[in-house]
Amino acid sequence: MCVVQPTTLGNEPSAIIVTNIMRTFSVLSQFEAARVEILEFSGLIEDIVHCTEFELVPAAVDAALQTIASVSVSSELQNALLKAGVL
Repeated sequence: MCVVQPTTLGNEPSAIIVTNIMRTFSVLSQFEAARVEILEFSGLIEDIVHCTEFELVPAAVDAALQTIASVSVSSELQNALLKAGVL
């Protein structure tokens, strides 16, 4: 997700795509099986945390925060979030 930077405008195609991806993960992360799979993808947690830094794409930030809230029910994912710098 390094294509979208904190200063990327919200109407750019890359920002819209990232927003939709974050919305998808927000819904998927509500299911235990999906949370297990999220751990398998290296770098995904870091990308989710990175999406909280988008100053001009509030929809992506909102979806990323919803994803973080959903995955935080798992202690393993909580540790991964902490390592990724969520706090």
